[in-house]
Amino acid sequence: MIHADVDSPLPDIVENYHEFEAPANFKRMVRDLLKDVPKEYLTGLRTIVLTNQVALARDKRRQKIWSRRRKYRLAESRGLYYAATQSAPATVWLFVDNILSNQPSWICRAPLLGYDALAATLYHEIGHHIHAVCRPAHKEREDVADEWARKLD
Repeated sequence: MIHADVDSPLPDIVENYHEFEAPANFKRMVRDLLKDVPKEYLTGLRTIVLTNQVALARDKRRQKIWSRRRKYRLAESRGLYYAATQSAPATVWLFVDNILSNQPSWICRAPLLGYDALAATLYHEIGHHIHAVCRPAHKEREDVADEWARKLD
C-alpha cells in the first residue's frame, strides 16, 4: 500500500476495485471533501481506500462487526475505520458500491447532490478518527462519529 508523505496534509486515496467501475469523478469528490476538513483532524490518517465489497477477501466479506449493539456484515457497510497500530497507520475504507447503492446513477454528476451520500460516510469515518486521536469522548462510538459528521458537513 502507498503511504503519504509525513508533511502531506491529505491522506493518500487508493482505489482497489474488483469487477466494479466507480464513477469517473469519485476519487476527485473524495479529495474535494477532504480539503474542507481541518488539517489537525487528518493528522495520522494515512490512507483512504476506495473499494467495493467483491474486492474483499472471502473471510473479510463474511466478517461481522459490532455497531450500536448489533452485528453487521462488514461487506454490507458503507465505510470502516481502522485505528493506527504499531505496525500500520490509521486507514479509512469506503465501500463505493454500498455508498451508491440507493442513489440514482446520475447523482455523482450533479454538482452538489453527488456529494451528499459520500460526505455523510466519509465524514462519519473521519469522525471515528477524530474520536480516537484528537478528541476522545466517553459516549457511544457511533454517536460520536455521527456528531463529527454533522460538524464537518
